[in-house]
Amino acid sequence: MNNTSDFSQSDSLLRDRIARFKDRIQTDEPRVRAWVWTISERKILEDASTRPVGETSPLGSTLFGVKDIIDVAGMPTRYGSRAYEHATVAPADAACVALLRQAGAIPVGKTVTAELAYAQPGLTRNPWNPEHTPGGSSSGSAAAVAAGMVPFALGTQTGGSVIRPAAYCGVVGFKASRGAVSMSGIKPVSESFDSLGWFTRSVRDAINIGRVLMEEDLCSYDFTGIPKLGVLTQVGPTTVDGESAEALSGVVQLLERSGIHPKWVQLPINTEQLHILQRKIMTHEMYRNFAYERLHAADRLGKLTLAAIREGQAVTTTEYVRSLNQLRLITARATDEIIRFDALLTYSAPGPAPKGHTHTGESSCNRVWSALGCPALHLPTGLSNNGLPIGVQLVAMPWSDLRLLEIGQQIERLINWRAQ
Repeated sequence: MNNTSDFSQSDSLLRDRIARFKDRIQTDEPRVRAWVWTISERKILEDASTRPVGETSPLGSTLFGVKDIIDVAGMPTRYGSRAYEHATVAPADAACVALLRQAGAIPVGKTVTAELAYAQPGLTRNPWNPEHTPGGSSSGSAAAVAAGMVPFALGTQTGGSVIRPAAYCGVVGFKASRGAVSMSGIKPVSESFDSLGWFTRSVRDAINIGRVLMEEDLCSYDFTGIPKLGVLTQVGPTTVDGESAEALSGVVQLLERSGIHPKWVQLPINTEQLHILQRKIMTHEMYRNFAYERLHAADRLGKLTLAAIREGQAVTTTEYVRSLNQLRLITARATDEIIRFDALLTYSAPGPAPKGHTHTGESSCNRVWSALGCPALHLPTGLSNNGLPIGVQLVAMPWSDLRLLEIGQQIERLINWRAQ
């Protein structure tokens, strides 16, 4: 894989970037449908001209996309829902967007999200095969990066909404530890699990973004030496297909040949129970957080969104509190095992992107890590027999985000695969 950063420090390339962005939008957007809103070339140039004078700009006027549940000043936030189809523009940036602007990056539009960042699919299609789902809920962000429209895009994850679309679209996807990046200015789905994430073409670029968005002490880690890795096939109530199993085994073999000897491990928890707890907590918080939508716009919500809200309504406060307490106990047991390793290698998804557009795919391989608050990284490894991307996932202890990314960059070099 070519690990040369997509980010240049020279503003002289800005017009070339804009031209490439416009060309990709013109040629690929009718097929991919990654965007709900894009700004003009004039506005991009205006934004570039208002960068803080004298400030270091590590992202160098890089253009990026923003999932449409994240506020961007001057752009409407419609949350992928007909309930907000006439939304006015946001008055201010979300915290993550403000930090990226300060670092020199320029948001060029809002990307498609599943409704309210849950499961009701938007219009986005998989760039590798439009008959297949791009995943969700951060579908537009993953597809926009995969199609080469922008070098990076922001997403969010509550269950599997970053890692799964990254896997289906064949790009690097990173989900930060819960709490590692401010969620201010982002519509909450489930405060117990929501985390920010981003999609890139290389781990190096994911690291550059992390150094802007995460606290300095999270970003000072420089991993060297041989990482202590575990391999985990314990994902919960799903069946992983043969190609995903082969992808994981192939990476293990690469690691062995390079002198890294992973240990096969199992978490001392019942992952199926964890899935149940995550679902109860998430849907109950959705019911509370989506009060406006269910009270005033229920007739404009999709069936999957309404079903989840009703499911959450049926979870009593007593059940909710009990589930939170059980989750804390399970998290303590799980982290006692995870802390023994620098990172764990596991599946990103049960298989390649499934065919169809009525769903966003299966998130069983991701929900455990969202529930535990762990950082997670998807690494593409190649293509399946039907020409769709496939890859593996790395996870680590909460608040070890940059260490995970540094290890991911080592493994990415061994894999040495990059979509053309």
